[in-house]
Amino acid sequence: MGTCYTPDLVNDSFATEEVSRQLAAARDALQQRLNCFIGVHHFTGTTELAWFRKGDEVTLKRGRELLSYLSDVCDELYPHAPRIANDS
Repeated sequence: MGTCYTPDLVNDSFATEEVSRQLAAARDALQQRLNCFIGVHHFTGTTELAWFRKGDEVTLKRGRELLSYLSDVCDELYPHAPRIANDS
């Protein structure tokens, strides 16, 4: 079901599939923890993170504010990048 990560798995399709499942589960768990830690999906205004830019603290109250702020920073850093409309 994909790439073998060790030579021992080359001929063991069950083990290879299990490794693939475990890697996918680990990636999902990491992504969920990062999202919660950063507060992208469930940002309540309380977080252990302090955001800084150019030495100044940036106050962000909601996850959407973070995403909007990051978008503005990218626009500033990459003014000649092509614009891509987002329908969502």
